[in-house]
Amino acid sequence: MGSWGIKALESDEGLDILDFFTEYTESHSDIHLGELIDFYIAEGFLPADTTDIDYLYDKTAIALAELFTDYQQYPELEFGEEKLNITSFTGTQEAILYLIRFLEDILNEKPDEDGIREYAELYREVEGWKEHMQELLARLKAAIP
Repeated sequence: MGSWGIKALESDEGLDILDFFTEYTESHSDIHLGELIDFYIAEGFLPADTTDIDYLYDKTAIALAELFTDYQQYPELEFGEEKLNITSFTGTQEAILYLIRFLEDILNEKPDEDGIREYAELYREVEGWKEHMQELLARLKAAIP
């Protein structure tokens, strides 16, 4: 696991998640968060049931929250020299609540069957991590239609 920041996208796994996002945007310029979540579920990066706990699922939920809220704040997404061809990025209440449940469970360190929340355990002591999670949650809640 390589990570160079507090954001999910600032990690090796985050780059994999971003690769799938970039692939998705090649055929979708109007992004619907619910459809994107379904895409990640089909690819095995998210569970259909938010009670399934896994490090990759947590990382993916945070990354999608970052992408969605970043687009809401700055309506374009650029990664390096690549500007994605996105004309809209919308979310239904149901889709946004899916991400909110994930982020709240991570922040509250809801444990898996082994009694831990691996993602929270790894980042617990990282400066600024909790604040980043709280900011993402606030931005998601503000985006609920």
